[in-house]
Amino acid sequence: GQLAVYGGRCSSTGETRGATYLVQVGGLPGGMAKWDQLRFRSEPPTRCYHAAVMASPSRGEPLCADALAMFIFGGAGEGDSLHRDTWRLDVNLENNRSDHHKHGGSQLRGCKGASWQPVPQPSEGR
Repeated sequence: GQLAVYGGRCSSTGETRGATYLVQVGGLPGGMAKWDQLRFRSEPPTRCYHAAVMASPSRGEPLCADALAMFIFGGAGEGDSLHRDTWRLDVNLENNRSDHHKHGGSQLRGCKGASWQPVPQPSEGR
């Protein structure tokens, strides 16, 4: 299976990270995992201690092997800043597979079919 990972804090330096990784788990020798860093033109601000949830890429559709979606909310940023925003990551895995890797693995090339988008927040005034 595949999962997406975003952000975090380095335990040795305390630096808040803003990288996005696609992690392949299972199907690799010795219980290993394969990490591919994805790069985007637009990304959420760096953060740690945020909430993240995997979701169906299309409303009402089941999770599938060729696409994934992840929402992140909140968290702590650089310094004392706190985030109250929500972002959605969509990745079309089928568009990112490389045909020259025919021996069980898939190689991601760039971010074709992948994007981060801010999610509009409901108004706080009622």
